[in-house]
Amino acid sequence: MSIWLWPLLIVIIGIVLISYFSSVSVTKQQQKAQVLDKGISQKVHDHPFTLNPIIWAYILAAVFSGILIFYYAVVYTF
Repeated sequence: MSIWLWPLLIVIIGIVLISYFSSVSVTKQQQKAQVLDKGISQKVHDHPFTLNPIIWAYILAAVFSGILIFYYAVVYTF
């Protein structure tokens, strides 16, 4: 497990950073608008998954899993 400690930490830090910055950007937009109930912006309406941190977490986890699978496939095949 120690071989995957640092790559796993990098993935976790990436998920945390994406979640933090997307949450901060939404908060800043709300503060500028000074309105609690605001309509959905056109960008979010067109692409509702763009700022969703859960989707980004799944994407990063899938990429990390893909790298692990590729690594072990190469190591044990050759």
